[in-house]
Amino acid sequence: MPIIARFRPFHCRAAQLVVAAAASILAAGQEHSYPTTLLTTSDGVMLVHNLNGVYFTLEMKGRDVRTFRPSGRSPQRIMFQIGKRAVQIHTTKIGAFLDGTEKPSAREILEKYRDWEAEFAAKALGAKLEITANFVGLENGGEALEWSFPMPEGQSGGFKYQLYLTTVTGGSVLLLNCGVTGDDSVGAATEYLRQSLSTLKLSDQPIDPAAIQKTLRNGQ
Repeated sequence: MPIIARFRPFHCRAAQLVVAAAASILAAGQEHSYPTTLLTTSDGVMLVHNLNGVYFTLEMKGRDVRTFRPSGRSPQRIMFQIGKRAVQIHTTKIGAFLDGTEKPSAREILEKYRDWEAEFAAKALGAKLEITANFVGLENGGEALEWSFPMPEGQSGGFKYQLYLTTVTGGSVLLLNCGVTGDDSVGAATEYLRQSLSTLKLSDQPIDPAAIQKTLRNGQ
């Protein structure tokens, strides 16, 4: 069941799933003493992200949350299965797809990133993609670029649609990617990504997961 982004599609069936628990470390190769961590909350999980020079927390609702990192994948790509949904979270430095001399707006950055990812996905799938995109406001006051495409015939891997939600986080782009499959709907999956991204809280310093966990336990 592939989620398409700038890497070879992965298959959930081949990945070793690990049930997420409080303070479960998701990624290796940390830049400092604070790991990237998944914490349990009253209605789901909170990701404490300390990778790639990007520091934030992000909440995702749901039960039966599992994480997986297939061998050979970048530790900067964090993958979940929340119920029946496969979700990927990833950050990419803006310099990876834009010339350093350019000074684009946030919207232009997100559009350039979409084109960069879409070009890769089209080549990986060997098909022209029917992409739709629009900017959306988030509940936290931020803005994101939402884009999607139906999986080409014969290349679905069990997925009907690929959904992407991206926003600028300092010098990087944060991506949430979800594959729609089974009895899930594009509308429901899209709303799930929007609600999740609306919980984004950025930091200019690495975040201590233990301090966040203490706050969660105190119900603050």
